[in-house]
Amino acid sequence: MKINDAIGWIALVIFSVVLQVVVLDQIKLSGYINPHLLPGVMAMCKLMFNRYFHLFFSFLVGLIIDVWNGTGGLYASALSMASFFPFQNVLGMSVLSDFKSIRSGSVEIYRFLIYLSIVYFSFFLWLYVLDNFGFRNFFTILSKVFYSSLVSIALVFLTDVILSDYTKSGKIR
Repeated sequence: MKINDAIGWIALVIFSVVLQVVVLDQIKLSGYINPHLLPGVMAMCKLMFNRYFHLFFSFLVGLIIDVWNGTGGLYASALSMASFFPFQNVLGMSVLSDFKSIRSGSVEIYRFLIYLSIVYFSFFLWLYVLDNFGFRNFFTILSKVFYSSLVSIALVFLTDVILSDYTKSGKIR
């Protein structure tokens, strides 16, 4: 791991936290769909860091969002869960050994989208079930999970495409 790459990813995560709490948390599409950029960024940099550092970093980032929003540990729990489970194994071990980060340019696009779908679906399911203290209104929770995941995946994919020009210059890999 190069220090410049790690600093670039940490700066991107900090920018994503600021963007999440200042802009994206204020957007409620159709009253309940809330786009999230941060779980996708954390999922893309999962191979960059040590497993335990990534878990601690995810918890810390989630705790910062919880303190800002006053949500009492929801985001820390959901981001830690997304960091703990090895969702990257969906991509295949041969893909993982070649790359430092999981990006649309480094793996096939369909694998990248499947990976993001699994991460976001589990993140939002965990978040909304804990928020509702159970599976009351199961179909409402499921629709919130589906639509929030769809909007967030589109946001992450668009961000990854925009950042691809920046990363081709060697700043973030």
